[in-house]
Amino acid sequence: MSEPATLTVELPDGFVFGTATAAYQIEGAVDEDGRGRSVWDTFCDTPGRIERGETGAVACDHYHRSAEDVALMAELGLGAYRFSVSWSRVLPAGVGEVNGLVLGPDGRLRREWRNVKVPGHVAEVLEALKAE
Repeated sequence: MSEPATLTVELPDGFVFGTATAAYQIEGAVDEDGRGRSVWDTFCDTPGRIERGETGAVACDHYHRSAEDVALMAELGLGAYRFSVSWSRVLPAGVGEVNGLVLGPDGRLRREWRNVKVPGHVAEVLEALKAE
């Protein structure tokens, strides 16, 4: 049996290996902590749009497992985590009051990221304002 091929790549100084996720594809918990409906909820609920009628209602359950997931990222030695925020959870009505359970002074995101060794970077657009 032959040896597997080896690829050697020189990366620039300061290069950071990381990972990225999209809220609807990973988060789940669509009916928890005051989350409003997103355009993806509507899209997935429309018959014929998604094969087998699957939705992001549970997804990877990152909403409940994010601390465990981030610990795994740290264990892997990743240097960054680009994640999106479910804006339908932050601004359930699309405008007005921010959901303090998520972003408030003692909100969920702040609590979970206090002791994290993997820097987080938020990237997402505000889908809730699509109709305006």
